[in-house]
Amino acid sequence: KQSTSRSKKIIEFKDVSFTYPARPDRAVLSKLNLAINAGEFVAIVGPSGGGKSTIAQLLLKFFESDNGSVVVNGVNLADVTPNQIRSFISYVEQDPYIFSTSIRDNLELSGVISDDIVKITALGEVIERLPEGFDSALGARGAQLSGGERQRVAIARALMRGSEILLLDEATSALDQKSEREILSNIRKLLPNKTIISIAHRIASIEHADRIFVVDSGVVVASGKHADLLQQCSVYQKLCSEDKL
Repeated sequence: KQSTSRSKKIIEFKDVSFTYPARPDRAVLSKLNLAINAGEFVAIVGPSGGGKSTIAQLLLKFFESDNGSVVVNGVNLADVTPNQIRSFISYVEQDPYIFSTSIRDNLELSGVISDDIVKITALGEVIERLPEGFDSALGARGAQLSGGERQRVAIARALMRGSEILLLDEATSALDQKSEREILSNIRKLLPNKTIISIAHRIASIEHADRIFVVDSGVVVASGKHADLLQQCSVYQKLCSEDKL
């Protein structure tokens, strides 16, 4: 059953080209092709300026491609509103916005609080150290929390939305490597049908991905598992040697 699910494409970039309006002379993506299956954990890596974050921005319809098409769950993004596509994708950025009220209030924005998700993101440790636990005021933009704790709250909040796709844009960068691995492993165990896309610079978060896409100069130059790319892709080798993953 799982293999059938994972053979279904959930995201496709077909010959996608894009330039930012402020820099019409510089193509960021050039006929990029990329396909992700439902239930996969994939990573997108590459040199700075290579187009990684632009892929996320097009997927969330912050911008529209100049040419080609972006298809999610069989629907061309040109045919839907930004709100429609964003209801299908939960997005966590590197520096997420945390509301100043409490962890409870932040999580309840997504609906009913799930004890399982609190557990897999290890939020219990955060809650225990706060003076009023779940109901402690977090201060402006979550000032009472560390960067890693803010990321835990944001990932839990995103998971509680129940969207089919979880898009992480360096969303675990403030966590130590052990915590990062554990959270991603726990998400995969508890929510095996969730499609996870991680834009990452640190190898700890992506070395166990089903597939890694290497993006350079606006195109996918290679894709595969970590061990294979280490053997076959010079761009990936360079990223690893420079410790930029």
